[in-house]
Amino acid sequence: MRENILHFIWQHQYYKIANAFAQSGELIQVLKPGIHNNNAGPDFEQAKLKIDNVEWNGDVEIHVKSGDWNTHKHQQDKAYNKVVLHVVWENDKEVKREDGTTLPTLVLRTLVEENLLKKVSQLLDNLQPVSCSSQWQQVPAIIKQEVVQRALVKRLERKATLVLNERTNSKGDWEEVAYRLLMKQMGMKVNGQAFYDLAFSLPYKLIKKYNTNLFKIEALLFGMSSLLKSGEKGYPKKLKEEFNFLGHKHSLSPKLTVENWKFMRLRPSNFPTLRLAQVAALLANSTTLFSFFMEEAHLLKADVFKTSIYWNTHYRFDKEAAQKVPKFGASSIDLLKINVVAPLLMAYGLFNDNQLYITKALTLLETLKPERNRIIAVWQQVGISPKNGGDAQGLIELYNESCLPKRCLNCGIGFNLIKE
Repeated sequence: MRENILHFIWQHQYYKIANAFAQSGELIQVLKPGIHNNNAGPDFEQAKLKIDNVEWNGDVEIHVKSGDWNTHKHQQDKAYNKVVLHVVWENDKEVKREDGTTLPTLVLRTLVEENLLKKVSQLLDNLQPVSCSSQWQQVPAIIKQEVVQRALVKRLERKATLVLNERTNSKGDWEEVAYRLLMKQMGMKVNGQAFYDLAFSLPYKLIKKYNTNLFKIEALLFGMSSLLKSGEKGYPKKLKEEFNFLGHKHSLSPKLTVENWKFMRLRPSNFPTLRLAQVAALLANSTTLFSFFMEEAHLLKADVFKTSIYWNTHYRFDKEAAQKVPKFGASSIDLLKINVVAPLLMAYGLFNDNQLYITKALTLLETLKPERNRIIAVWQQVGISPKNGGDAQGLIELYNESCLPKRCLNCGIGFNLIKE
């Protein structure tokens, strides 16, 4: 027996309630099982019980064996003096609270239907990546849709929380937040931190001074990245000269070094040099970045990432490409909408209590094609193919937060399969 199963049984009262007697013989009636506590302290708080017609308000603690109370040292913790019932699978020892009073104990071993335990085991002991894959078709479509939608909202809210933290760090400057999110996403996993650090050393308020001037923005980004080498000719040399001028004018000093940037095992289209050129193009094509993302995200197309001519034939400064460099791809634009625009919309909506922006965030994801990745491939093996980007994000969250850690008992789909 596992403790999380006992939590599930108690929370949903899936035992023979009429036969619920404490070890000392009193009838136990549950008026409220309490609120599941995921933090330190008793497992269920604010429970309401009747024990032999005496009403009790307090907490409920759950263990596999009653002796676990002492093993976890609850008998030394005043926080557990409010526990009014000890729920266990096996009663192997009488235990007391810190104040010396004896705990009423309810033993569930003889009160739980074997069929329920069989259903739980079928899910939790399943070795498939998605434990309910063989039972998926048994769950009504509307329940599956609701679970995926809730997972999508949860994922967006979690991302929005990170955005709001960034807003706090930037002293409430939404423009700076949008810029930092953009930079980190453009760097992807490999160079994301370097791009983010670059955003800190080169704030957006300085870039805005040269709005629409692609050459100057490129000079600032490449100069502060330390990717401009001495001795270059042609366009790189001009960028170096321009940065020397701008750097002196604004007292700029690069914080990054060449070693901060990764090129190995990257596709040329993801080289940080080309990505910085594309960032420069977007910054030069948007009057204010935050407003552009919030109101004109539909204009995020390949044209706004149109780089200077040099980058039509180069992925990096030191080598000309064998073929023409392709445009910024549709899938990369969709990732920007997923990881930058939608979280910004959600965060702004939550911060201002404005449902319009929350709805815009969800609607935006639903207009996108579903992304292809390792997790979506797992769902497709189950027979589930997301219809749009919103579905895909919901399924990714569901897999990461429920399927992978085997939290089937906290999932609406798992609950539907188990419920008595």
